[in-house]
Amino acid sequence: MSQQHPDLSRVFGLFLGEDTAPEKMAAFSWFLNNGDHGEYRAAGSNRRIESPVPLGYLPVWEVIRWAKAMGAEWFDMGGVTLEGADESALEGISRFKRSFSRNVVEVGSEWAMEPAPAKARIASVASNAASRLRDLKRKWRSSGHTQA
Repeated sequence: MSQQHPDLSRVFGLFLGEDTAPEKMAAFSWFLNNGDHGEYRAAGSNRRIESPVPLGYLPVWEVIRWAKAMGAEWFDMGGVTLEGADESALEGISRFKRSFSRNVVEVGSEWAMEPAPAKARIASVASNAASRLRDLKRKWRSSGHTQA
């Protein structure tokens, strides 16, 4: 996407040295241009390399600069854990995201829908019955019977 639409999507990679083979990438960041804002879509870094500064900082900074040049007024860095929450695997990522701004703004929330148990059961029974009928039809045809 970034190659076909460089004004909508940008991936920046950080390589240590001159070799730009994928296995030599130390970190990357992918941002999308959503018009008035840039969206931090994905990122990653290699933990095998010792560095006093996290390797992901430079690619993120570069995509922020790119998004700003494309006209973005703000940046959606994605979710963060609540400050003071228990230490988790996401806390390091949240700390990294917070290092770019002191402002944390809620721009959305996550919802989960749980269907009514009776309706979910009816849908499950109907789906299973349809699957069994398809299987029976396949077996019927494979045993030499043809459709009239």
